[in-house]
Amino acid sequence: MTLDQEPVLVINPGSSSLKWGCFRTTASTQPILSDSVELNEIESSFENIAKKFNISLVVVRYVHGGPQYHSPLLITDDILESLPMLDEYAPMHNPLSRWCVDKAKLWFKSSVRIVAVFDTEYFHDLPKVSQAYSLPRALIKKYGIRRYGFHGFAHDGMYQYLCSRKKEFNVNLNRTITIQLGSGCSMAAIKNGFPIDTTMGFTPNEGLLMATRSGDIDSGLLTWLQAKEGWDHKLTENVLTKESGWYGMSGLNTDMQLLIQDQEPTSRLAVELFIWRIRKALGAYFAILGGLDSVIISGGIAENNPQFCQTLLMELNHLGIEVDNYFKVTSDLPIELSSQLSTVKCWVVANQEFQSMLASTKRGLQEFNQQRT
Repeated sequence: MTLDQEPVLVINPGSSSLKWGCFRTTASTQPILSDSVELNEIESSFENIAKKFNISLVVVRYVHGGPQYHSPLLITDDILESLPMLDEYAPMHNPLSRWCVDKAKLWFKSSVRIVAVFDTEYFHDLPKVSQAYSLPRALIKKYGIRRYGFHGFAHDGMYQYLCSRKKEFNVNLNRTITIQLGSGCSMAAIKNGFPIDTTMGFTPNEGLLMATRSGDIDSGLLTWLQAKEGWDHKLTENVLTKESGWYGMSGLNTDMQLLIQDQEPTSRLAVELFIWRIRKALGAYFAILGGLDSVIISGGIAENNPQFCQTLLMELNHLGIEVDNYFKVTSDLPIELSSQLSTVKCWVVANQEFQSMLASTKRGLQEFNQQRT
């Protein structure tokens, strides 16, 4: 069976749920079947998939590959033993990815090939200045400290999708900002097809306000709270990643759609800060890109509420963004948010992570096969 004849299961574990898609080949753009399941539903879902499809290739998304892994990895017994070491880099995500790898060996036939793909791949070659932290060189060298960037498949996927339709939509993508809005949120600046900066850094906690993650926070405030509250590193991690964000600020829930509708002052402030930080990053990226041609937004928040994305982009006329106040509300994506007068074209597009993960897998398997020959 050749590479492009294999039924492929793509598994995308997130912080709050897991998405999966079954594709006929690694070159497919649309799944045969796909779903999003809660964490307690995963095992039963994949048992059913194993009965329906003769899966011979499983692709599992890893959020963080640490300093050692940043390209597709064919899972061997030796690699399998090294995967637990990655848990510390993304404790909210990597353990679930590893669990999926372990279970895939049980769910599917013994000859199944399993490939781990890493969300940090897309940002591996960021400019050195964009990778850097101002910490002692000895620490940076000892621990491989850098800004890794995350949501790589999401940012690559939405950018490549619009690239494939740029003539149809008459859009210039030379200077582009991509925005991923879900439980986790991030932005990327892309110049002439290559990312030059992103809001997430060493961990997926840096940058924008998120559902339960704090995003950017004063490091001095953090050490002050540790001293005042007696937090150890585990408790600190828990507060920053599971008790903060718009959930922590509002004391309500993690659902941004409900938060937008809530009129409590704490909820209003959380939404305002969410918008504020996105606009701040837009302005910063306008500066380093030397202008702006397009903005692309995706993720659950954006896809379920394009009107909110319109609100995000209002009052940015000085950046060349003019939103269309009369755009047609529809469930069909993509949707253009910008008006005909706007020099910056703004779009909401459907999530394309699966497609980006498959493209990465195909490249990786081709390289692996070339090495074997």
